[in-house]
Amino acid sequence: MYGPAGSSNRAKPFSSLVASAIVVAEATSDENGFARFELPAGTYIVTGSEVSGFFGIPEPAAADVLRGQTASLTLSYDTGIR
Repeated sequence: MYGPAGSSNRAKPFSSLVASAIVVAEATSDENGFARFELPAGTYIVTGSEVSGFFGIPEPAAADVLRGQTASLTLSYDTGIR
């Protein structure tokens, strides 16, 4: 799973949630905005957390994880740059 792109040098926490709203994993992305989870197969809802310097949080996004495969997801934060 991926955190916000283009925003190095900031901590970018986000949580992965199952549909029943039970938190199954939490991570803080690295300096490149990436985070990785090892999860069993299933459908997960990934939510971003508030990050200083950005406007709001991204919409929750669904990720379908298939057994033995990698799933990728990008959360986009509004930088306010137009």
